[in-house]
Amino acid sequence: MILYFQADPPHRWALVDRRGSVVEDGISESPEDIPVLKKTSTTAAVVAGGKVTVHEVETPAKSRSKAMASAPYILEERLATNVDDLEFTILDFDAGQRVRIAVVDKGYLEGLQSSFAGLHLSLDAVVPEYFLVPLHHQARYSLARIHDGRYALRHGAFDGMNLDENTLEYWWQSLHDPNAAVAVNDVDVARRLIEWGGTSISVWEIGTEFPDWLRHGNTSLERVNVMGAVGSAGRREGPSVLMKVAMVVFGIGMLARVGVDLYDNFILYRQNANLEREIVKVFHEAFPDERRIVNPRLQLEQRINELRTGAVDGGAFQTILSSLAAAVPGVNATVDEISFRDDFLLVTCTTADFAGLDKLKARFSANKNVKVELISSGSRDNKVSARFRLESA
Repeated sequence: MILYFQADPPHRWALVDRRGSVVEDGISESPEDIPVLKKTSTTAAVVAGGKVTVHEVETPAKSRSKAMASAPYILEERLATNVDDLEFTILDFDAGQRVRIAVVDKGYLEGLQSSFAGLHLSLDAVVPEYFLVPLHHQARYSLARIHDGRYALRHGAFDGMNLDENTLEYWWQSLHDPNAAVAVNDVDVARRLIEWGGTSISVWEIGTEFPDWLRHGNTSLERVNVMGAVGSAGRREGPSVLMKVAMVVFGIGMLARVGVDLYDNFILYRQNANLEREIVKVFHEAFPDERRIVNPRLQLEQRINELRTGAVDGGAFQTILSSLAAAVPGVNATVDEISFRDDFLLVTCTTADFAGLDKLKARFSANKNVKVELISSGSRDNKVSARFRLESA
C-alpha cells in the first residue's frame, strides 16, 4: 500500500491500496504518530506546490537519458538558481520533440530525507500537492481551494501550480479565454470566475484536502514523483537474473543505436558550443574591461554573484545591474533583453502574470539607489512581458 502524507505539520495522511482506493486517512501531529506506517510498502511526501516547478522544452534528444543530460543547460536561462543545486525529473518525453521536466531544490529534497531518517518512515517519493488534484473528464482545468485559502490548479497530467487570492484573478485573465472549462470545488470561487466572464465554470465537490481528492481518482505515483536521483541515493541492490538478461538485451540494442547516439551527441555538442560563444559575447558586452577570459561561464557566474551581493563598485552600470540581479530571482522572472547607454539600462523581463510584474516593479523601487520607470507591458502566450528603464538615483 502507498502512504501519502503531508510533509508540513499537521501531517494529513491517506493510505491507498493497489487499486487506488483510499483505505484510511487522518491527521497526525508528527510522522511517527501515523497509525498505519507498518501497513505501507511505499511512502510519498506531499509538498506545497510552490516547491516544484514544471517546464516544457524542445529537445533533439532521442532518448530519455540524453534529454536528462541536456535539461539543465536548456533550462539554465529560465532558472534563477544554479542548476547544480537543483534536481530534475522527466515527467513526460516525446523523443526528438519535447520534454516536460519537474524542477525542485536539491537541498530541500535532501532535507526531507534527513528529517525522516531517524524514524521508522522511509521516504520513497515526493509529490507536489497539485498533482493529487483529480482530472475532470469534461474540464480543461481542475481548481481546488485548500482549507488555508490557497488554491491547487491542475491542467493536464503534468501541468499544475499553486495560487493565492492575489494571483487567482491574474491567472484567469492570463488565459484570455472566457470559454475555458474550469471545474472548481468551491461555489463562491465558481461565482467569482463567472463574474470575471467565465462561461464554462462548473462546481465539482471533491473536498479541500488531498485525501478527499484521491477518492476521485489519482495518477500513478511513478508518473508524478519528483524526487529524481535523490530518492535512489544509497538504495542500490544487486541485479536479479531477469535484470541481468534485460541488461544484455539492452546492451545489444544500444550497439544498434550507436550511430543515432553519436548524432545526438554531435547536436548537443554544437548547442553547447553555441551557448559558450553566446556567454563570451555577453561577457564582453557586460564587462568590456575584462581582458583575460579563461572560463567564461564560471567568470560570468562569479561576476553576477558579486553584483547580487553588492561586492563590487564599478560605476552606474554595475550599480543598476546589481539591482536587476537582486530583484529578478525573487519573483521568478526572466530577463529577455538588456541594453545600456547614456547611463541608463533598458531591460525587458518576462513574468508568469501581472502579479509577478507588480512584485518585480516593487523590488526595483525598493532600491533607493536606482530609479525605475515602466515603459511598456503586455501579455502574450500566457506570459507577461515588460520593458523597464533603470538609472542611478
